[in-house]
Amino acid sequence: MSVLEGPTAEAVKKLLKKRSSHKGHVTRNLNSLKIGLLAEYPDIRYLNDCLDAVKTQKKVIEDVFISISDIYIESNIEKELDDLNLDQETYLTELDTGLSTYHSLIVKHKMTTDEAERVKEAERLKSLPIKPSDRSETKSVSVLKPVLPKLSISKFDGNPLKWTSFWDIFKSTIHDSTNFAKIQKFCYLRSYLISEAAETIEG
Repeated sequence: MSVLEGPTAEAVKKLLKKRSSHKGHVTRNLNSLKIGLLAEYPDIRYLNDCLDAVKTQKKVIEDVFISISDIYIESNIEKELDDLNLDQETYLTELDTGLSTYHSLIVKHKMTTDEAERVKEAERLKSLPIKPSDRSETKSVSVLKPVLPKLSISKFDGNPLKWTSFWDIFKSTIHDSTNFAKIQKFCYLRSYLISEAAETIEG
């Protein structure tokens, strides 16, 4: 079994120190995520920035691990390499689990926040007063474009026996309505006349 000495040992020492430093950054960012998610209204952008920072640090840690492994392999230091592999595998497994959990929580909070914003906007719009001009425009539209009552009126063909029933329905739904102008009432009447009745009104 070989032992690291001289420049090689110093290089590994620096790499291990760099790895430890970045793991510290990861821990701090994960703590920031944990605290940020406890807020009543989490800052989603900030949380995503923390999550991205952890992923970046993770990539650096993986790169440093490869560099150290290469040195151990070249120096034929098996025990240290096995210990490093085990430590790296355990660390990355736990980190990946944490990243997945925090990502899910951020997505959930974003959906909740978006829904709250939609509800808030709907309430705001509902509370806005209607301007007088809006009311007049609405009334004007309803007068100019009345909706025909959803009542089936049988067409009148001129048979005197059917006149009373036809006129009673037409009168109550259209003729007596204040939503129709006289010309509109006449147009509706013409549309319900057929055969002799239509010919008579045409003159």
